[in-house]
Amino acid sequence: MPPVSCPVPWLCGYTGAAYSGTASAIRGDVNPSLPSTADYVGFHTGRSVFNNTGECAVVYNRAHYQGQSLTVRPQAGIRNLPASFGHILSIRFAMCQGR
Repeated sequence: MPPVSCPVPWLCGYTGAAYSGTASAIRGDVNPSLPSTADYVGFHTGRSVFNNTGECAVVYNRAHYQGQSLTVRPQAGIRNLPASFGHILSIRFAMCQGR
């Protein structure tokens, strides 16, 4: 079940684990470098992420789709980003493979 704070069709990043803390939301298909502003604090200092879109979201721990990546399927999330991953600095949306 999606967190109440993440409306359709948004990808939401949270400063706390288990979709807690300050939330930031983004939608769209091109996000090569998320600005370091308060609007994106849930990604830049994020600990969890929820995808409430109809596409897979691929999140990267470096700008311009570099570094490690994690795929978040639609209507699913990662309750606690691995410490080794760090934070989300760029995002791509794409059709999910194997669907």
